[in-house]
Amino acid sequence: MKRNLAFAGLVAMLCHPAFADDKAPGLPQGVLAQINLGRAGLLWQSYSNDQYGTIQTRIGEARATYAAVGAGGPTTGYQDGNTVLIPVLKAGHALADGKSYLRFELKGAFDDAAANQVENDGVVSFLQFTYQTFPSVDTMYSFGVFAENANYDIVGGEVDRTGFGLRLDGISRLSDHWGVAARAQYSLGEAGLRVPISPGVTLERDQGSDIFYTQVDLVGQYRNDDMAWIPGGWALYPIIGGQYQRNSIEEVTDSLGGVMSGVNGDTEEYGTAWVKAQLQIEVPPGHWAPNFTLGFEREWTNSLDDYVDEPTYVFVEASLSKMFENGNRLDLIYGRHQGLNGDRYSQSLLASFNIAF
Repeated sequence: MKRNLAFAGLVAMLCHPAFADDKAPGLPQGVLAQINLGRAGLLWQSYSNDQYGTIQTRIGEARATYAAVGAGGPTTGYQDGNTVLIPVLKAGHALADGKSYLRFELKGAFDDAAANQVENDGVVSFLQFTYQTFPSVDTMYSFGVFAENANYDIVGGEVDRTGFGLRLDGISRLSDHWGVAARAQYSLGEAGLRVPISPGVTLERDQGSDIFYTQVDLVGQYRNDDMAWIPGGWALYPIIGGQYQRNSIEEVTDSLGGVMSGVNGDTEEYGTAWVKAQLQIEVPPGHWAPNFTLGFEREWTNSLDDYVDEPTYVFVEASLSKMFENGNRLDLIYGRHQGLNGDRYSQSLLASFNIAF
């Protein structure tokens, strides 16, 4: 699950440089805040789930590799790659207080793994309801509840996970040129493993599997009047960010009497840091808007890195977005994380449609 982007039509129109606060008298506080935070690049970062989804893919592949080694497989030569198709449907509704919104999100991820020694193909589904509020034109907070399900075919068996959780977001414009977007979420889940061993004998294991994830992005905004080399009508967003994930896995006895938690203990940790540069054109509704991002990502902790040594990645992304006159929005986004050692990659194509009502 990578990206999910949504702006109401009026907000996107007013984010265009041709509009300013003094040209939009009487607008609700929530709309003025989205003008401000949208032009600052902060809403884009808050709505993006690319980093989170990519990390779940990496951890899933790493677990499968550990399992393959534990089952007697080789200890070297592992690689993994994934191509993910992500359809997203989002809807938003403004509340009567003028500064708050209810948001709904439904998305799937169809994961096709490259042919390697370890290959995970599967489907992920996700549903979230969010309350979002803008207490000032420089600040946003949101609280969401979600349900998720993942089902993957692995070499020799099947794994699945069902989870429910909470997500908190906060974004703030700190100065004329910089702001911060932060999130934290916790998913309380149950994971299952099914591996046929012989006719009539199947290894079965069901255990608690919880995920804590947090991410922070410091986002800048610069235009032609700040730096002459930036094309007119475009905005440059330098981004410095990082994330941390901790998985807690219950120790249980499986159907064959074995006692186990995770493939490498009862906790897993994964963290990366990155720098990115995003260039985005600012256009009014009815026009296609391209967006380009180039980045560099480095792991700072990974408890599942014994068999695939891939700590450094280049990130590229290209998108086309269109805001329609009725306030609906369409985003088409391609992104790829490429390991510099050539042993791991993940790429995605996301199609997101947002309905404003």
